[in-house]
Amino acid sequence: MEQLTFDFIDNEIVPIPECSGLMAMSGYKTHKALADEMVREAKIWQKRNPGKDVMEIITPDWKEYINHKIKELC
Repeated sequence: MEQLTFDFIDNEIVPIPECSGLMAMSGYKTHKALADEMVREAKIWQKRNPGKDVMEIITPDWKEYINHKIKELC
């Protein structure tokens, strides 16, 4: 089993959500690769939909992680 990656910012730990099922369907080899793609897609959606909240389309188990990464990248 692969070790999940943790991101540290302001002493906050935000783990990558459990994503084994998504990995099997998507073909990504690591949890980190899948998580990076989820964040990338969320940022693209934000750019294409100005004025809308990307968190409305994110599944509950991914909201905290993606919100944290988007804030970190800004």
